Amino acid sequence: MLEIPKPGTVADALPADVPVAWKPGSLDGVATAWALVRLRGRPYAMAVMVSYGDARVDDVVRSAVRLTHAHFARLASVTPYGVHVPDAMLPSVDSLGVRPPR
Repeated sequence: MLEIPKPGTVADALPADVPVAWKPGSLDGVATAWALVRLRGRPYAMAVMVSYGDARVDDVVRSAVRLTHAHFARLASVTPYGVHVPDAMLPSVDSLGVRPPR
């Protein structure tokens, strides 16, 4: 149910073709979000909480999502030794988008 596409801080910061289940939360001065991101080859979970915030708390959450996604997207296209290779050279992924360990 949480994978039903919806706009917001997490979904807006990720590429449109990356499936994500996420839930926001907020109180005055606090913004939170958790997400299960199904990045092909390197799915990941993340949680973000910003406290003592102001009107820019959503921007901080978006920045954290972008940085985290950039890190895992980079890891998704490398061998266990850190060498970047074409996707066709990497092991295939299972139904959840996970590559088996070597």
